[in-house]
Amino acid sequence: MRAIAPACVVLALALVACDSPGSAPPAGLPSARETSSDPSPEERTTPPKSVPESKRAPIEVTSPAQGDEVTSPLIVTGTANVFEATVSYQLVDGSGNEITKGFTTASCGTGCRGDYSKKIRFTVDEPTEATLEVFESSAEDGTALHVVRVSLTLLP
Repeated sequence: MRAIAPACVVLALALVACDSPGSAPPAGLPSARETSSDPSPEERTTPPKSVPESKRAPIEVTSPAQGDEVTSPLIVTGTANVFEATVSYQLVDGSGNEITKGFTTASCGTGCRGDYSKKIRFTVDEPTEATLEVFESSAEDGTALHVVRVSLTLLP
């Protein structure tokens, strides 16, 4: 029995090392920085459970949908498999001015997919074209990774 314990420790350390943020992905899989910064609408929807995790986008937005007209609070929902389960968002108007920003936490992260939901409050005086950006902030330098953009109309 005692000989098995050191082997378990070695295996556990090897698994952690393989999944560390600085490690290279398995052959044939893109690194985080190689992932598309603006997924197609098909990538924004939650795929069937039969789609392997390795083929899913790191962040998926299930609601709101492209082109929705929304009032405050906007409720954004989806799934994510991101570092420490932290999902960031930013709401910007058609001129690129920030309306609001923040973050939420998925129910699981760093190697597993979790659900997230966030009420985003905003104020506009008239219908306003805007973009909801949902992303992972890089632990290395804060840059936005795996950005999903959803075009919306904000209503007073």
